[in-house]
Amino acid sequence: MHLVHPSLSKLGKSKKKVSKTQEKAKADHEAWLRKNNIHVDQLSKTKRTVNKLPDLSERTPVKLSNGFAPGGLKSGIMENLHNETPEVRAAILEKARAIAPAYSKGPAQYLGTSKDAWRHAGKKNSE
Repeated sequence: MHLVHPSLSKLGKSKKKVSKTQEKAKADHEAWLRKNNIHVDQLSKTKRTVNKLPDLSERTPVKLSNGFAPGGLKSGIMENLHNETPEVRAAILEKARAIAPAYSKGPAQYLGTSKDAWRHAGKKNSE
């Protein structure tokens, strides 16, 4: 039979008998569809309406609690540096200068204020 063309094979051509429970389930489903006015016969008779989406351009932007500005940029301490006292501003800028990447394409790490901190950037121990 394996040398015969697939169209000549009778495999898969027989129809299975539908059981009474399957017939009852189909009838119950048809009744439910008719009750909710979504049966195929009922849908062809009624006009379908497309839901109109609300116009979102008129909404005012809401301030987010995650610190992102309206343009999508993260607002940080450097944006509000002008509001700080001169001592705090100097300390922030000094710490900002002592930051370097921990390793290639890696996160930034605080190096500290010691003079040889730059030599040990990205190493596990500072020895």
